[in-house]
Amino acid sequence: MHSISRQLLLFFLVVILSNGLGEYAQAGIITTPTDLAPGDQYRLAFVTSGSRRPSDFIEDYNDFVDGYGDTILPGDWKAIASTFHSDDIQMSARDNTGTQGDAMIPIYNLIGERVADGYGDLWDGSIQSPIRYNEEGGIELYYVLTGTHQTGIIWSAQYYTNYGFVFDDSYLDQRWINMGETFTTGNDFWDDDGLSGGPKMYGMSGVLTIQGSSSAIPEPASVITWMLLGIAGFISSWRNRGQFEVCGC
Repeated sequence: MHSISRQLLLFFLVVILSNGLGEYAQAGIITTPTDLAPGDQYRLAFVTSGSRRPSDFIEDYNDFVDGYGDTILPGDWKAIASTFHSDDIQMSARDNTGTQGDAMIPIYNLIGERVADGYGDLWDGSIQSPIRYNEEGGIELYYVLTGTHQTGIIWSAQYYTNYGFVFDDSYLDQRWINMGETFTTGNDFWDDDGLSGGPKMYGMSGVLTIQGSSSAIPEPASVITWMLLGIAGFISSWRNRGQFEVCGC
């Protein structure tokens, strides 16, 4: 009887931990690249899970992506987007994100894949891995509002709200940022709340630095395994000390 009780308790603990931590593992994101050393700098890029209507002002876009980005890491997240209000009020994605020049600061998506080796590589017409993961680690397969040419400058005054694509490896060329199509203004393109319908947006972190050890953080599944082994050892030790008595048995 004692053995059955112990087995049932262990079974329930395994089920509870597996369910709870299993959900965490599915939603996990990687914010510290594993191929860098302490002191190395890098940046993160993602796509928002929500969408918004186009704007003439870059501050609107920055505020929008920053709200999502701060759920990943608190910081100053910028939109990978360009806007044109007038000759005096405009902004390119390259300037907005501070990715001018050829600085070799690599950029990663949220599953630890390298998107570009540096700023020059980001704006050379192709990227290495798609920026298709949102702030929760999910995949977004939808249009992205960019208004940006593949070189990082404003697409044009006429097409400042063109979309890019965020699909798969077939869109690692200039189409990740520049599709050359105008957005649709009709109501059928937008949900009433303006969030779940319409294009998403790309966001980029500020410059981050690897701190301390560069050792990879254990995967969530490994954490679960070690926790379960620890519980099993605790129960075994508890049993051996005779503290697992069942009254009336």
